Amino acid sequence: MLHELKALPAVNAYLHKRIPTGAGLGGGSSDGSSMLLVLNREFRLGYSPEELALLALRLGSDCPFFIHPEASFASGRGERLLPAEVNLRGYQLMLFHPGTGIGTAGAFQRVKIENPMENLREIGNVPVGAWRSFYKNAFEPFAFEQLPVIAEIRKSLYDSGAIYASMTGSGSAVFGIFGLEVQVPAEIAKYLIWQEIL
Repeated sequence: MLHELKALPAVNAYLHKRIPTGAGLGGGSSDGSSMLLVLNREFRLGYSPEELALLALRLGSDCPFFIHPEASFASGRGERLLPAEVNLRGYQLMLFHPGTGIGTAGAFQRVKIENPMENLREIGNVPVGAWRSFYKNAFEPFAFEQLPVIAEIRKSLYDSGAIYASMTGSGSAVFGIFGLEVQVPAEIAKYLIWQEIL
Protein backbone atom coordinates (compact mmCIF):
# COMPACT_ATOMS: atom_id res chain seq x y z
CA MET A 1 0.00 0.00 0.00
CA LEU A 2 1.21 3.50 -0.85
CA HIS A 3 1.29 5.52 2.37
CA GLU A 4 2.93 8.74 1.31
CA LEU A 5 3.14 10.89 -1.80
CA LYS A 6 6.33 12.86 -2.12
CA ALA A 7 6.23 16.51 -3.12
CA LEU A 8 8.19 17.53 -6.19
CA PRO A 9 9.16 20.86 -7.71
CA ALA A 10 7.70 21.90 -11.06
CA VAL A 11 9.12 19.85 -13.92
CA ASN A 12 9.56 21.02 -17.51
CA ALA A 13 9.21 17.98 -19.79
CA TYR A 14 9.16 17.53 -23.56
CA LEU A 15 7.28 14.62 -25.06
CA HIS A 16 8.07 13.53 -28.61
CA LYS A 17 5.03 11.40 -29.36
CA ARG A 18 5.31 8.83 -32.15
CA ILE A 19 2.47 6.44 -31.25
CA PRO A 20 -0.75 7.45 -33.06
CA THR A 21 -3.54 8.81 -30.88
CA GLY A 22 -6.65 6.65 -30.62
CA ALA A 23 -4.88 3.59 -32.03
CA GLY A 24 -5.44 1.22 -29.11
CA LEU A 25 -1.70 0.96 -28.51
CA GLY A 26 -1.60 2.39 -25.00
CA GLY A 27 0.31 5.49 -26.08
CA GLY A 28 -1.08 7.86 -23.48
CA SER A 29 -0.89 5.23 -20.75
CA SER A 30 2.72 4.40 -21.53
CA ASP A 31 3.59 8.12 -21.59
CA GLY A 32 2.13 8.65 -18.11
CA SER A 33 3.75 5.54 -16.66
CA SER A 34 7.10 6.38 -18.25
CA MET A 35 6.99 9.81 -16.63
CA LEU A 36 6.48 8.17 -13.24
CA LEU A 37 9.55 6.00 -13.87
CA VAL A 38 11.61 9.03 -14.94
CA LEU A 39 10.57 11.11 -11.92
CA ASN A 40 11.29 8.22 -9.56
CA ARG A 41 14.78 7.85 -11.05
CA GLU A 42 15.74 11.50 -11.48
CA PHE A 43 14.50 12.64 -8.07
CA ARG A 44 15.65 9.44 -6.32
CA LEU A 45 12.21 8.98 -4.79
CA GLY A 46 12.78 5.35 -3.93
CA TYR A 47 9.37 4.03 -4.91
CA SER A 48 9.33 0.29 -5.52
CA PRO A 49 7.83 -1.12 -8.77
CA GLU A 50 4.76 -2.14 -6.75
CA GLU A 51 4.34 1.40 -5.39
CA LEU A 52 4.83 2.89 -8.85
CA ALA A 53 2.13 0.55 -10.18
CA LEU A 54 -0.29 1.87 -7.53
CA LEU A 55 0.54 5.44 -8.57
CA ALA A 56 0.12 4.50 -12.22
CA LEU A 57 -3.33 3.06 -11.50
CA ARG A 58 -4.44 6.56 -10.51
CA LEU A 59 -3.65 7.64 -14.07
CA GLY A 60 -5.52 4.84 -15.82
CA SER A 61 -6.51 1.20 -15.53
CA ASP A 62 -3.90 -0.05 -17.99
CA CYS A 63 -1.06 2.16 -16.74
CA PRO A 64 0.38 -0.35 -14.22
CA PHE A 65 1.24 -2.64 -17.14
CA PHE A 66 3.72 -0.07 -18.47
CA ILE A 67 5.65 0.07 -15.19
CA HIS A 68 6.90 -3.43 -15.97
CA PRO A 69 5.71 -4.23 -19.51
CA GLU A 70 5.72 -7.92 -20.30
CA ALA A 71 3.19 -10.24 -21.88
CA SER A 72 0.41 -10.55 -19.32
CA PHE A 73 -3.13 -11.67 -18.72
CA ALA A 74 -5.13 -8.69 -17.47
CA SER A 75 -8.32 -8.79 -15.44
CA GLY A 76 -10.43 -6.39 -13.42
CA ARG A 77 -10.22 -3.06 -15.22
CA GLY A 78 -6.87 -4.12 -16.64
CA GLU A 79 -4.92 -3.50 -13.45
CA ARG A 80 -4.64 -7.11 -12.24
CA LEU A 81 -1.78 -8.69 -14.18
CA LEU A 82 -0.43 -12.23 -14.36
CA PRO A 83 2.58 -13.08 -16.56
CA ALA A 84 1.86 -14.92 -19.80
CA GLU A 85 4.36 -17.09 -21.65
CA VAL A 86 4.59 -15.80 -25.20
CA ASN A 87 7.52 -16.41 -27.53
CA LEU A 88 7.37 -14.66 -30.91
CA ARG A 89 11.08 -14.99 -31.71
CA GLY A 90 11.56 -15.51 -35.43
CA TYR A 91 8.10 -14.26 -36.37
CA GLN A 92 7.57 -11.13 -38.43
CA LEU A 93 5.20 -8.54 -37.01
CA MET A 94 3.49 -5.80 -38.99
CA LEU A 95 1.49 -2.92 -37.55
CA PHE A 96 -0.95 -0.81 -39.54
CA HIS A 97 -2.84 2.36 -38.67
CA PRO A 98 -5.71 3.63 -40.83
CA GLY A 99 -4.96 7.28 -40.08
CA THR A 100 -7.83 7.89 -37.69
CA GLY A 101 -8.84 6.61 -34.29
CA ILE A 102 -11.74 4.99 -32.48
CA GLY A 103 -13.16 6.84 -29.48
CA THR A 104 -12.32 4.76 -26.42
CA ALA A 105 -15.45 5.78 -24.48
CA GLY A 106 -17.73 4.90 -27.40
CA ALA A 107 -15.97 1.59 -27.92
CA PHE A 108 -16.45 0.59 -24.29
CA GLN A 109 -20.11 1.63 -24.36
CA ARG A 110 -20.80 -0.53 -27.40
CA VAL A 111 -18.63 -3.57 -26.72
CA LYS A 112 -20.47 -6.83 -26.14
CA ILE A 113 -18.63 -9.25 -23.91
CA GLU A 114 -19.65 -12.88 -24.25
CA ASN A 115 -18.90 -15.40 -21.56
CA PRO A 116 -15.66 -17.04 -22.72
CA MET A 117 -15.83 -20.68 -23.66
CA GLU A 118 -12.26 -21.16 -22.45
CA ASN A 119 -10.19 -19.78 -19.60
CA LEU A 120 -7.50 -17.75 -21.36
CA ARG A 121 -4.94 -18.54 -18.66
CA GLU A 122 -5.52 -22.25 -19.22
CA ILE A 123 -5.08 -21.97 -23.00
CA GLY A 124 -2.35 -19.35 -22.79
CA ASN A 125 0.35 -21.71 -24.01
CA VAL A 126 -1.34 -22.72 -27.24
CA PRO A 127 0.97 -22.33 -30.26
CA VAL A 128 0.76 -19.11 -32.24
CA GLY A 129 -0.66 -21.07 -35.17
CA ALA A 130 -3.78 -21.81 -33.11
CA TRP A 131 -4.41 -18.29 -31.85
CA ARG A 132 -7.01 -17.56 -34.52
CA SER A 133 -9.24 -20.27 -33.04
CA PHE A 134 -8.93 -19.04 -29.46
CA TYR A 135 -8.27 -15.30 -29.26
CA LYS A 136 -10.89 -12.76 -30.31
CA ASN A 137 -11.00 -8.99 -29.83
CA ALA A 138 -14.51 -8.12 -28.61
CA PHE A 139 -14.06 -4.51 -29.77
CA GLU A 140 -13.75 -5.48 -33.43
CA PRO A 141 -17.47 -5.63 -34.42
CA PHE A 142 -18.05 -2.04 -33.30
CA ALA A 143 -14.77 -0.84 -34.84
CA PHE A 144 -15.48 -2.58 -38.15
CA GLU A 145 -18.84 -0.82 -38.27
CA GLN A 146 -17.29 2.56 -37.50
CA LEU A 147 -14.25 2.19 -39.76
CA PRO A 148 -14.63 -0.59 -42.36
CA VAL A 149 -11.00 -0.07 -43.38
CA ILE A 150 -9.97 -1.83 -40.15
CA ALA A 151 -11.76 -4.99 -41.28
CA GLU A 152 -10.22 -4.59 -44.74
CA ILE A 153 -6.71 -4.41 -43.30
CA ARG A 154 -7.23 -7.49 -41.15
CA LYS A 155 -8.71 -9.45 -44.10
CA SER A 156 -5.81 -8.42 -46.33
CA LEU A 157 -3.33 -9.68 -43.73
CA TYR A 158 -5.03 -13.07 -43.51
CA ASP A 159 -5.24 -13.24 -47.31
CA SER A 160 -1.48 -12.63 -47.38
CA GLY A 161 -0.76 -15.54 -45.08
CA ALA A 162 -0.84 -14.04 -41.60
CA ILE A 163 -0.84 -16.66 -38.87
CA TYR A 164 -2.81 -14.26 -36.69
CA ALA A 165 -4.18 -10.76 -37.20
CA SER A 166 -6.22 -8.56 -34.90
CA MET A 167 -7.13 -5.03 -34.06
CA THR A 168 -5.14 -3.61 -31.13
CA GLY A 169 -7.11 -2.88 -27.97
CA SER A 170 -10.22 -0.80 -28.64
CA GLY A 171 -8.81 0.22 -32.03
CA SER A 172 -7.91 1.40 -34.52
CA ALA A 173 -4.49 -0.13 -35.33
CA VAL A 174 -4.21 -3.69 -36.68
CA PHE A 175 -1.30 -6.10 -36.35
CA GLY A 176 -0.38 -9.21 -38.26
CA ILE A 177 1.96 -12.04 -37.29
CA PHE A 178 3.73 -13.91 -40.08
CA GLY A 179 5.88 -17.02 -39.90
CA LEU A 180 8.02 -16.02 -42.88
CA GLU A 181 9.08 -12.73 -44.37
CA VAL A 182 6.27 -11.40 -46.53
CA GLN A 183 5.75 -8.40 -48.77
CA VAL A 184 3.33 -5.80 -47.46
CA PRO A 185 0.06 -6.18 -49.38
CA ALA A 186 -0.12 -3.32 -51.90
CA GLU A 187 -3.67 -2.35 -50.97
CA ILE A 188 -2.72 -1.62 -47.35
CA ALA A 189 0.94 -0.57 -47.72
CA LYS A 190 0.10 3.08 -47.06
CA TYR A 191 -1.15 2.16 -43.58
CA LEU A 192 2.03 0.35 -42.48
CA ILE A 193 3.70 2.09 -39.51
CA TRP A 194 6.02 -0.64 -38.16
CA GLN A 195 7.52 -3.92 -39.37
CA GLU A 196 10.08 -6.13 -37.65
CA ILE A 197 11.31 -9.71 -37.43
CA LEU A 198 11.66 -10.56 -33.76
